[in-house]
Amino acid sequence: MAFGVPIVFYEGPFKPETCYSLMEKYRVTNFAYAPTAYRAMAAAGADVIRRYQLNVRAMSSAGEPLNPEVIRFFQEHLGVTIHDHYGLSVRGEQNRDFLPFGKIYKKTKRRVSQKARDTLS
Repeated sequence: MAFGVPIVFYEGPFKPETCYSLMEKYRVTNFAYAPTAYRAMAAAGADVIRRYQLNVRAMSSAGEPLNPEVIRFFQEHLGVTIHDHYGLSVRGEQNRDFLPFGKIYKKTKRRVSQKARDTLS
């Protein structure tokens, strides 16, 4: 949102098919999720991922290392390597100036465009 790029949030039970469907519908290009979700998506298999026209160009994960089989699955089927990243969910003493996750910085404005509202309706 900081660069005017829409962000997709989903609140509901996790299913690989739902995840792929949302990625297709909203043309997700950068995807970040927990290692457990990536494992479930890969476990759903090649037949499931092939049903969707995905535009993903970058994938990232944090929290714990992913096993090589999961990384290879997405390399093979999407041509994308999942990268580990360090995020706000990982707080150490060196980051004590960060606000707790979920709070908005004082000078940050949030808004939902009319186009996004129409899409979500």
